Amino acid sequence: MHNVLIIDDDKLAREGMRSIIYWEKYNLRVVGDVANGMQALEFLKGHQVDLAIVDISLPLISGFEFIEISKKQFPSLKYVVLSFHEDFENVHSAMQYGVLDYISKLRLEETDCEKTFSRIGKLLDKDESDADSEPGISADDGITDEEDGLSLKALNAIRAEWGKLQWVYCDRVYYRLMEEIKKSGISKRQLERLLMWISQELEISFDLIRDVPFLNERSDGFDWIEECRKYVYYYVDKLTEYRNMKVCILRSVMFIKNNFASQITSEEVAQAVNMSRSYFSINFRQETGDTFYDFLKNERIDYATHILRAKRIRTEELALLVGYEDPKYFSKVFLQETGMNCSEYAKQFSP
Repeated sequence: MHNVLIIDDDKLAREGMRSIIYWEKYNLRVVGDVANGMQALEFLKGHQVDLAIVDISLPLISGFEFIEISKKQFPSLKYVVLSFHEDFENVHSAMQYGVLDYISKLRLEETDCEKTFSRIGKLLDKDESDADSEPGISADDGITDEEDGLSLKALNAIRAEWGKLQWVYCDRVYYRLMEEIKKSGISKRQLERLLMWISQELEISFDLIRDVPFLNERSDGFDWIEECRKYVYYYVDKLTEYRNMKVCILRSVMFIKNNFASQITSEEVAQAVNMSRSYFSINFRQETGDTFYDFLKNERIDYATHILRAKRIRTEELALLVGYEDPKYFSKVFLQETGMNCSEYAKQFSP
């Protein structure tokens, strides 16, 4: 069980949270509730608490001020922020403080409350599991070295690559990992276990549930990954609020994919997801593995190669189609990325 402290100056709100949420169902247990941040700091000194549910509008010190202070004194403590408001500014501030989730009090009694606390419980379970044991697949998971499969070491190396979720954002990473896993010799049973783990990561990161099918063939698993990636984009595109950083970064990736032919800048993309340019740049690189400008360049060059495989086109025209105003600079970048100029590349696909 993970111990929970509720911090809210409204006594009725504290009592309401205690009663309307079935805490044990999510492996959570309320061990106390207090009215302000100063009382919370005193409570934490004498009690083991894993999760603090914090109202933003606290007396004496604000919820965010409490988080900033308590992070220094209790570094392992996790946070969920409460507010009557659902504006993105508060959500963005909460993400900057590294909170697990942001909850509107107005929606506490709605059905998505169950999904929210289920996700929070799983995040805490995952942190506890990672802290208590070496990460990776082990024989305890029912997976062992197989004559027709991979060693545990090789399987864990694959899991580590897929676990970064960079394949969700970056086409190049996705195609590379797909090619590697198809050639890896992974068995059906090992692939099923890997897909289950990927499904869990997607649920935690994007609040997205995708059932893993029984695999008649390994190709069924590869098809599931492809369809799952497409569905992540579809699902996130339909969201009306950005619940966490991974969703924000994926929305920014979608913005880039839809606008790379224009003269877009990192400031413009950051503004599209309501983030400062510097904060966006740091998190974009952390999630995707690329800087904004490298990612933009890759999108442009990849689309240029797609066009050249389909038809003959003048370099000047192609440059404009993919967002380069200077054809000479485009040609230089294309040569650096592919090792060929546009004409040489196109000849490979001539009938």
